[in-house]
Amino acid sequence: MINDNSFLYFEDIIKIINQDYEIEGNPRSVKVNKITTLDEADEVTLIWIKSSQPDKEDIIRNTKAKAIICDQTVSVSEDDLRAEGGGKCLIKVEEPKYAIIRVIEKYFQKQFEAGIHRTVTIDSRARIAGNVYIGPNVYIGKVEIGSGVVIIGNSYLYDNTVLKKDVILQAGTVIGSDGFGHFKDNDKRLIHFPHLGRVILDQDVLIGCNTVINRGTLGETYIGKGNKINKLCVVSHNVIMGVDNFVASSACINGSARIGNNNYIGAGAIIRNKVSVGNDTVVGMGAVVVKDVRSNTMVYGNPAEEVDRSPNKPLY
Repeated sequence: MINDNSFLYFEDIIKIINQDYEIEGNPRSVKVNKITTLDEADEVTLIWIKSSQPDKEDIIRNTKAKAIICDQTVSVSEDDLRAEGGGKCLIKVEEPKYAIIRVIEKYFQKQFEAGIHRTVTIDSRARIAGNVYIGPNVYIGKVEIGSGVVIIGNSYLYDNTVLKKDVILQAGTVIGSDGFGHFKDNDKRLIHFPHLGRVILDQDVLIGCNTVINRGTLGETYIGKGNKINKLCVVSHNVIMGVDNFVASSACINGSARIGNNNYIGAGAIIRNKVSVGNDTVVGMGAVVVKDVRSNTMVYGNPAEEVDRSPNKPLY
């Protein structure tokens, strides 16, 4: 991990960005040990300029940073690269945001080394692959945990939970608890319906801090590959979720809802039980979804209704 006393050079960056690249300027000037905002950049800062930025050339001309990741449409002169002390180097790629993510993950983000903290409680029937990290004060029931899984401290995994390869659980997650299924008996007392199902988190799923995912009543709750679910969310019993969905903070997906693929579910959105959401949709911030949502649509409001969506507008 890079710190104040170590540096990245041009070769370190290009070998990790995982994209074709073009170079303009002087790669020998690249010597960086931090990533900051554009306003805070200095000569040892690596900066990136998003493709939609309207004043990319002005930023390059005026920044003190010498190492700059930008898109391939940027056009600057030799004088621009010599401005503000000179020696600037442009690393031009198709998608600068992806390139900077790769650099941050490799060199600037804390890496969790495989191991199980001494305060972890593990059921004797649990099956845990090698190369996993389990942080302090975690409870592991009768579960299956695949390789590369990271579980941050103070999380609780109930029996009948399956975490497949490279799942990340941030601090305080609760996976596999009973759902809130009750019925009233003849005396109008609320009686809890026992939950015997399981939760499956497929490969490369991220679950944010203090999020709860309930097990299925009799069947299963399934979160498909690549889903990213933010903090303080609730995913209720028997929810089935496809792949690569983005669920923002404090969203609530109620029992037996069906979520397709590549959807954006905004912060604080509520999806009613047994409702289906198609593919490539946007569910707006705070929307209350009480009926099925067609694919390739955008819904907002309470109750949520379809609104016009620009075909060229990204989901987020």
